[in-house]
Amino acid sequence: MFEHSGQPVDIYCERLSAAFWAEPVNALTNLAFILAAVFAYRLWRNTGPNGIGIKILILLAAIVGIGSFIFHTIATQGAMLFDIIPIIIFIHYALFLILKFVFNHKWWSALIGVVGFLIFNTVFLNLFDRTLFNGSIQYVPTLLLLLTVAAFSRKQEFLIAAFAFLIAITCRSIDSAICPDFPLGTHFLWHVLNGVTMYYAMKGIILSSAPRSVS
Repeated sequence: MFEHSGQPVDIYCERLSAAFWAEPVNALTNLAFILAAVFAYRLWRNTGPNGIGIKILILLAAIVGIGSFIFHTIATQGAMLFDIIPIIIFIHYALFLILKFVFNHKWWSALIGVVGFLIFNTVFLNLFDRTLFNGSIQYVPTLLLLLTVAAFSRKQEFLIAAFAFLIAITCRSIDSAICPDFPLGTHFLWHVLNGVTMYYAMKGIILSSAPRSVS
């Protein structure tokens, strides 16, 4: 199961060797996730409800940044799990809170919605080659989810999140193609714009859960 965990991974334009700092920009731009968590925490502290639910989401955003940093420095098959797993957990937990706070679902109804999205996501990815768009096809269901939430909630925070995520996916998709002309690549913009996406998604959740309206 773990026999290939130490195998080096070289899938981004910036990386030219297996060295720890072979992707300095990709590694350091994971600060975008940490900043998203910090700003979301400040917003929650001033406007959000008491309780641990949203704090867990904010913590997960920070963990995404840490996990991605580990992957873009160690860059092995095993380290990739530190990148993938926190993202999956963040997306599905954020959906749970969106259904609960934005659309006023009961916890069990929100959980059913999360399971439904998980099934849709699995079916969708089985219909396409997972290397399509430089592997970014895997994030299309999340983009569709954000667009759907933005449309039905009519909250600008989710619209901004969806727009930022669309550009982020585009940047991730063209990273390899643009490499001969721009050796740094564009994956670092995926991190920066994902930080924006996460912040506005969390902001939408926090403001929806707030006992009073704030601007």
